[in-house]
Amino acid sequence: ENQYRLKLSNIDFSELDKELTLEFEKDTFYLKNLKFNLSYDGSRGKIKMDNVTVFSKHNGK
Repeated sequence: ENQYRLKLSNIDFSELDKELTLEFEKDTFYLKNLKFNLSYDGSRGKIKMDNVTVFSKHNGK
């Protein structure tokens, strides 16, 4: 939870282009990947953020 706490000053969240992709294991429905992209190109400047989080199997199972 804390890893994805994000605060941007002087940019309204509605002004951002946002994309979220979740990928799950077909048989187990376990979450495999989480990807999010944020971008802003406006009067206050530019920002682009891409993040990919990959979950691995624990204990070799």
